[in-house]
Amino acid sequence: MNALELLKRDHDAITALLASANVYVDMKRLFERIKSELEIHAHIEETAFYPILQNHELLKDLARDARAQHALIKELLSDLENKKARNLKKFPGAQSRGPAALHRGRE
Repeated sequence: MNALELLKRDHDAITALLASANVYVDMKRLFERIKSELEIHAHIEETAFYPILQNHELLKDLARDARAQHALIKELLSDLENKKARNLKKFPGAQSRGPAALHRGRE
C-alpha cells in the first residue's frame, strides 16, 4: 500500500467513525479515538505531503487551505477536550456513574 492509499483509507475510517457517532453517548465514547485518528492523519499529511505540494506553484494554495483546515480542526478538538476536562472537575464522579449522574448533579 502506498502513502496515498493509506491516507485514503484513513479518510474512509475517520468518516466511518464520525458517521457512527449518531448520539451524544456515541460521540463521548468515540471522541478519544476520533481525536487520535485525526491527529495522526494530520501529522502524516503535514509532514509528508504538504511540503511537496508547497513546491508546486499550482498546488501551493491547496496546501495552504489544507493547513488552515487542520488548524481549525485542532482548535475544535482542543476546545472539546478542555470542555470535557472542565465537566469532569465540575462533576467529579460523573465519569464513573454515567450521563444520568451529570443530569442529577445539575438539579
